[in-house]
Amino acid sequence: MEETRKDRYILRDAVINKKSATTLTEEEKESAEKVCRAFDILGLFDRTGIIDKRHVVSFYACPLVELYENILGNYIEEKRLNRNRGKTLYWEVVAFYKRVKNVPKNHPGITDKDDWPNNPM
Repeated sequence: MEETRKDRYILRDAVINKKSATTLTEEEKESAEKVCRAFDILGLFDRTGIIDKRHVVSFYACPLVELYENILGNYIEEKRLNRNRGKTLYWEVVAFYKRVKNVPKNHPGITDKDDWPNNPM
C-alpha cells in the first residue's frame, strides 16, 4: 500500500478538484488503477485473514472509504460498464469497502477515545 501513496494523493487532488470518474486525466486513471489493484489485494488479504483485521482496519479503512465514496466507486462502476466485465472487476475492493464503510465514524479522532473499539466495523 505504501507504493500507492503518491497515487492516493493524486486521487485526493482529483476529488478536491471535483472530478468524476469520466473526467479523470490519463495520469489520474493510471493512479486509480494502481490504487484499485492494491486495495483489491488488501481486501483479499483481509477477507482471508492473511493480515490481521485490526491492523488493516486501523491503517487502511479510512483512506479506502474516503477514496471509494468520492471517486473509486464510480470509477469501478464506469470500468465495469465500459469493459463489459460485470461484477467481477475489482470485486475485492467493493467487498472490502462494504466491510469497512462504517469504520471512519469509529476513528479515535472522531470518537475522542484513546483507541479503536474492539470491533470498529
